[in-house]
Amino acid sequence: MVSHPDLTARLGRVWVAMITSVPPSGLGDAAIGDTAAAGLPVASTLRASKIATLDAGRVIRVAGRLADADQKLARRALLACSGF
Repeated sequence: MVSHPDLTARLGRVWVAMITSVPPSGLGDAAIGDTAAAGLPVASTLRASKIATLDAGRVIRVAGRLADADQKLARRALLACSGF
């Protein structure tokens, strides 16, 4: 999930970004350094160019959480794709 907690609290929605085992290859890709903290079994890439909105009730479980350094990279990747 890459959305602010207020989105869930106020609207019952979350934004999710694609995670893949394919190495980073372009705009909005961020290599996840701490895969264990993120609950990922292999080296992975966050693809900020591929996000979706889900109703929060559709989230079955949270596998892990990005480490602080990976959160910073994810923010940069999201900003690069969004232009905000």
